[in-house]
Amino acid sequence: GFMVLVGLVTQWPTATDVSASRDQTLLGPQLLLGQQQDWGIFGARLRHYESVAGDDAFDTRETFADLFFAWDFGNAWQIVSNPSILYDWEGDSGNQWLVPLGGGVSKTTRIGSVPLKLDAEVYYYVETAERLGVDWMLTFRITPAFSNPLW
Repeated sequence: GFMVLVGLVTQWPTATDVSASRDQTLLGPQLLLGQQQDWGIFGARLRHYESVAGDDAFDTRETFADLFFAWDFGNAWQIVSNPSILYDWEGDSGNQWLVPLGGGVSKTTRIGSVPLKLDAEVYYYVETAERLGVDWMLTFRITPAFSNPLW
């Protein structure tokens, strides 16, 4: 039932168009705490990024709280919520928080012999940075689900 992960997280500048990227290498700590129950799973992954290389025209210091929740309804259906809350330590006053609220549904199925997890979620941003200007986000995910051959 109980999950703990402690480690480092990094992000590399891989965009081919520098205008769409911050052109920085980011590094920082991460911590995941979660709990699996008979009805589903819930938890949070906390991660913090600092710029360690690349474009030094600005500093990057960001903290994320990636929350996760899934309530199993049987027959491979779930109600899910996976918001990612951001605090930008370098942002101007009023432009530091990104806070989504919402959720959706998930179904695990097979297409041929490939097991897939299909997700659809909608989020309203109760707090958003002016520079992003986002109010709503709709996400669709298709994730192959394979068993781990190491465990």
